[in-house]
Amino acid sequence: MKQLKLLFLFFAIGTLPLFAQEPDPHALTKVTLQNGIFFTMSPAEKQALLDKVKMLHEIPEEALLQPDKAVNFAVREREKTIVGSLQHSSIWHVKTMQKQKNKIILMTAKNIDDVVAGLVLEPDAIILKKNLDPEKIRQILLDENTVPTLYRNHPKKIPISENYDSCGIRTEGTDLRVMSYNILANVWGAGKMQMRYRMPLIVEIIKKAAPDFAGLQEVDSYTMLKKSLHPYKFITEPRNMCAIVYDSRKYREVKSDVWSLLNKPSGIRCLVWCLFEEISTGKQIIITNTHWQLSQRQRLRDAEIMAKYIADLQKMFPNVPIVCTGDFNTNVSRPDLQLFLQKSGLKDAVETAPVCENKTVSSYFNPKFLKKPETGKQHIDHIITTGDLIPLSAKLLAGEIIYEASDHMPIIADFKQK
Repeated sequence: MKQLKLLFLFFAIGTLPLFAQEPDPHALTKVTLQNGIFFTMSPAEKQALLDKVKMLHEIPEEALLQPDKAVNFAVREREKTIVGSLQHSSIWHVKTMQKQKNKIILMTAKNIDDVVAGLVLEPDAIILKKNLDPEKIRQILLDENTVPTLYRNHPKKIPISENYDSCGIRTEGTDLRVMSYNILANVWGAGKMQMRYRMPLIVEIIKKAAPDFAGLQEVDSYTMLKKSLHPYKFITEPRNMCAIVYDSRKYREVKSDVWSLLNKPSGIRCLVWCLFEEISTGKQIIITNTHWQLSQRQRLRDAEIMAKYIADLQKMFPNVPIVCTGDFNTNVSRPDLQLFLQKSGLKDAVETAPVCENKTVSSYFNPKFLKKPETGKQHIDHIITTGDLIPLSAKLLAGEIIYEASDHMPIIADFKQK
């Protein structure tokens, strides 16, 4: 009898998958609702996007089975090439490929989440799995009740100032311009987000903004950058992913080092610093650059360590102004950054500058889900200084080239020295 019960139990467990309910492919997940810029669009914008991006079933089976491979089939009586897949494509990739002759960009979708993610990339069409109904998807996405309360009750969207074209103009009275920019490491850039495709954009952005100094995070393609950024030179070590770039026509390096934020050498969680001298005047300045960790518990530790490092630099080089650039992975309202500001006595340029453009726009966004960064949010990238540097203005740079170059937007700040 006991053996019979055990046999029945094994049978029941083995057959559970047969009776398990399949997830509804037409049901949106919370993650997609929160990340999808589609849901912040007006009804007319949604309708226009759904009209522009076709949803298809009639495609070769191999396109679904091997979405990363290019396959040919007839479209509008012409032979075109399907390129790209949802998982390994970006807005930049899609737009670039669409400009090429005889290319049509199709994304694959196994559920409505994939459709939403694909829509914001604006391919020519989305290839649906057989169990998806394109008309049902349209109805769901155009139904106002589908939009979560998070977006329905959201205040009117704050417009983003697309200021890239004028970013080369310095504020009147500027003695010093500094940039902080996470350029997205090549190791994390899939498909056309690899550095060899984005490098010309990053170089153009830095040269157009023309900072005296730039703190770059997630740098793992030094060779390509060094060749393209002349007359800018680099301060870093090969194993680290934080670098300081400086205009060698105006400044020369005096002393530099890289200090880890961890108990062991790290290629990303570090503080790189350099004492510079202005060639024309002999004035000195210290520039630092960092990339804090992801969890608040770890960042609280980073704040303690970095405040101590800043105190050490102030002892080593008294009365020398200090600028801290970096991706701090936190905003100025959080306890970790507040702890650092309190212990170091430094000030955030975005918070103290009399003029700040795009102050309430997120400096980080996910290009896979968002065409543009979200508004109503605070920066996680910062330029923080000692009191002997007076911020005149701060800008989070925005524009099409910015959205295509990285998953972060660069910050620049203009200063006057006391």
